[in-house]
Amino acid sequence: MHFPDRQVELEGECRCGRRGRLHHLSEIGGPLCEACFPESMQRRVARDIRVYRMIPKGWKVAVALSGGKDSGSLLHILQTLSRGRMNFRVSALHVNMELGEYSAQSRRVCEGLADSLGVDLTTVSIAEWGLKVQQTRRFPTCAVCGGIRRPVMALVARRMAADVLVTGHTLDDQLVYALKDLLSGKSHPPKPVTPKGPVFPQKAKPLFHLPDRAMAIYARLAGLPTVPGACPLFIPDTHRFKDVFEVLEGLAPLAKKQLIRSLSRNLKRPPGPDRVEQPCPVCGDPTYYNPCPLCRLREWQAEDGAQTRSPARPATGAPHHG
Repeated sequence: MHFPDRQVELEGECRCGRRGRLHHLSEIGGPLCEACFPESMQRRVARDIRVYRMIPKGWKVAVALSGGKDSGSLLHILQTLSRGRMNFRVSALHVNMELGEYSAQSRRVCEGLADSLGVDLTTVSIAEWGLKVQQTRRFPTCAVCGGIRRPVMALVARRMAADVLVTGHTLDDQLVYALKDLLSGKSHPPKPVTPKGPVFPQKAKPLFHLPDRAMAIYARLAGLPTVPGACPLFIPDTHRFKDVFEVLEGLAPLAKKQLIRSLSRNLKRPPGPDRVEQPCPVCGDPTYYNPCPLCRLREWQAEDGAQTRSPARPATGAPHHG
């Protein structure tokens, strides 16, 4: 993404006494040297894990790994913490979105990172569900991608017998989601944890209070592999709101963190019917819907394909020209 100009690197003395290049992000406080920065990120994640009870002791964690800087940094941080005082087991999952060479590169990056960290990796393809990332009905490509990825990750985490599924969603991601919700008339409060249900594992976002820039710096300092370039279907306009929050942070340091806390505290989810997990009548997988989102999407894509293949028919009532 494009970051508006905001100084994040300078030369000087860190609080630890080391002199050299410092990384200064207003979202996380004073400047830190290249030795202190990764440790600070790890401490912040560990604190949120404890405060929000994201990963209780002894739980199995499934990290959703995409090949990008955020999920890669998260996996590295959690594996580092698990080898220290935090008692949980780390595994990873990767969903192959079948986007040609980009997906092939993503898989290679995920496999290499998991292998280097000693983490078991489970990989699945969306072809298993007979789905494709393409515009479907009124839903644009990026929305379809997310609509596939989210339920697939939950199903795979359940297969892995994971207690919690964690994703690399950052502070910036949460602010963008919240703003889009507000602009569309919704008031869903951003939350770092979604509790465990009878069937599906708990979901958590350990990077909830850390900005995109922090993960870019962390990945570079840790030497983590990432997929070069953007997704071939990426539309820059879909992330334009991130620039809005970058400008806001430049004008008012700490505004991002203050805003996410205010939204989390003051927004209230509107009352609705209780959701009950039940088997999908089509595939049998557990779901809150009838049919499940994956089967509904597969049905729509099949109908769209059939309409594309069908020969054009004259409209009802149209005159026939012989």
